[in-house]
Amino acid sequence: MTRKNTLRFVYIRDICPDVTFLLRNRESHSRRDITLYLFIGWVAFLTTRYRQITVRWDIVANAAVYCILFIVGGHFFCAGSIARCAGRPPAPEWPWKWT
Repeated sequence: MTRKNTLRFVYIRDICPDVTFLLRNRESHSRRDITLYLFIGWVAFLTTRYRQITVRWDIVANAAVYCILFIVGGHFFCAGSIARCAGRPPAPEWPWKWT
């Protein structure tokens, strides 16, 4: 028998029913509880799978470069926008801490 390729949707409720229970009953749990529960779950997962994890440094470097370009580009976009909107000298400057 050959196995047909079928598209199977995986929902979060199938993967982790405890998380969907927490998300469904939000009024009875605080954000801190949900965050702590998810963090503990990730730590438990990583402790069992850490030997199977490999870091692709080329992708990490690409992500770092793209994040830096996005931040610098966003800063100059906002600085240029505020200078154009002011329209009169002296134009206010956009400080880096706002970015």
